[in-house]
Amino acid sequence: DAIQDGKLPIPEPTPVSGKLQLEIDAWRTQVSSHAHPYAHYLALVIWSRVHGLVSLEIGHQFPPSLTSLESLYRQEIHALMQQISIQ
Repeated sequence: DAIQDGKLPIPEPTPVSGKLQLEIDAWRTQVSSHAHPYAHYLALVIWSRVHGLVSLEIGHQFPPSLTSLESLYRQEIHALMQQISIQ
């Protein structure tokens, strides 16, 4: 919806190309989605990054000195928003 409403710009050139484009198109077909391929790309990237943080936290893989995980999560979400031009 954000793409359709012009609130989420699609970068040019789009980061979705080549084999990744074909795979995302197959995914869109599998789930009968009419969303823009870039929306699917963002969903994949955001889920991957957040899932990685959660997996590291659950697995106790962060350095013991890193005690402010809330700050890490906030910083990473802020970085994601900047990356995809949501301010």
